Amino acid sequence: MRVLNFAHGAFFTVAAYAGWSASRLLAGSAPEVRWAVAVLVAIAIGGAFAALTEVLLIRPLYSRHVGQVLVTWAWRWRPSRSCKAVSAATRSRSRCRSG
Repeated sequence: MRVLNFAHGAFFTVAAYAGWSASRLLAGSAPEVRWAVAVLVAIAIGGAFAALTEVLLIRPLYSRHVGQVLVTWAWRWRPSRSCKAVSAATRSRSRCRSG
């Protein structure tokens, strides 16, 4: 394939965050249902994110290996930073409500 992709961690981060969010939305459901839905959502969202990354960012750079490295190296940080920002904002709002 000769595709250099350093963004695999970003795909797992997005998938895990989507699964965790889905599980939290079903807080009153049975644990088995929450787990099954979380896994299915994580697979769907993570797969869609990976496919979009392939089509929009990596495929245009198939002939330029240095470009692939640079794009995927930079891209691996963005989803984790976004998840941390959303998580921090959610925690600060919940503290304000309970305080």
